[in-house]
Amino acid sequence: DASDEEIDWEIEQTIRHPKGEEELKNAPHYGFNNQFCGYFEPLAEDLREILDLPFPDNYTPSQRRSARIQTEDEKFNPDHYMMDFVDDDEIREMISFKTQWNGIARKKSDWKKMKKQMAASSQENVPHRTQDLDPSSLISSVIGPIGPNPVLDLVKFSTEEQEQLIRLSHKDYLIENEKPVLLGLLDLLFAYCYDFRTTMEESTVESGWTITHLSPTLSWLEEFGSVKDVLVSCIRRSLIYPLFRNYKLSRQIVTGTFQVETVTST
Repeated sequence: DASDEEIDWEIEQTIRHPKGEEELKNAPHYGFNNQFCGYFEPLAEDLREILDLPFPDNYTPSQRRSARIQTEDEKFNPDHYMMDFVDDDEIREMISFKTQWNGIARKKSDWKKMKKQMAASSQENVPHRTQDLDPSSLISSVIGPIGPNPVLDLVKFSTEEQEQLIRLSHKDYLIENEKPVLLGLLDLLFAYCYDFRTTMEESTVESGWTITHLSPTLSWLEEFGSVKDVLVSCIRRSLIYPLFRNYKLSRQIVTGTFQVETVTST
């Protein structure tokens, strides 16, 4: 009788022995600011649910990149790509979709351009003795104030969002190399913008999977060296993994990514 069988619920566990200082120093590092190593060793059985990279603690950054590119080459499906190229009615709708940051980025760009032009004009038209004044003061003295940055009025946090920001714990980080950290944020933005556009601002239960697989930072612990590397990698993956695989769509998402960066920059 199965009900009378004794079930062994115990799971064999092994104690992890801490690595020595020299071993930690030479081990592959990854993650934010390259501050992690050995993190995934106890999660070996669950890695497929987290990363595309098998056994990340055994790979150096260059080995991770080579393995990623090889896997992408193998995963590319020309039939799927051609189908999305031919049957693109839904994709064309996504490409023409106006996201909430389209207008904001345009208004901010126009505002900065107008401010620059007015500053140059005021420098030419005011008396010589005022040449040392701040450009904003010069503009005001000639034509009056041009108004605040329009983004400040268009992008506002709700009361609930402000409370969430207040509850965030304050952390200070000593960034050894700022460039790869910022480039890693760029590929995260691309993945977010892809999901945002293809779902028409309505995220789905698949959004987490989509963002994770589009971002080499999340799926392969990639460390980038240039903006070009980020864009090439993101576009490649957008033509390999998600449901909609179209080069024009990917180019539009690149544009959207830089629009978000424009809106959020000072």
